[in-house]
Amino acid sequence: MVNDAMGKVSMYRRCLVEHERKEILRFACRQFKDSNPSHDSVTAIIIDKDFMELPLLEEVLPGSKILICHFHAVTSARRGGKRYIQPRNMYQERMMKLIQLLVSATTETVYDKIIATMKVVLRSDKKKSQAPVRLL
Repeated sequence: MVNDAMGKVSMYRRCLVEHERKEILRFACRQFKDSNPSHDSVTAIIIDKDFMELPLLEEVLPGSKILICHFHAVTSARRGGKRYIQPRNMYQERMMKLIQLLVSATTETVYDKIIATMKVVLRSDKKKSQAPVRLL
């Protein structure tokens, strides 16, 4: 879906592919560019949790911000936290709340403040336990 500068949202192109190999994704991007003459003005792209798409999209649509969708960002963080840290403690709970705030930050200032808070939480957790903490 594309949201243009006037606020109009429309479906520009979708492509159903059997595999998400690089050459197929490149073909889908080429189709998008060929059928949308204003592709140069794309400012942001929202992707799911498949990070394999990142280098290709950066190559095909340079200058566009590539964002992971809110649902996948929070879900991936939650799964990552469960995989590396068991059981949850108050530090992990705080980090999960901060991650949820981070993905919905509306300004760069808010984003920077949340990152600073995350660093404080991680430092205080590291002092409490000798075990290394990996969230993702």
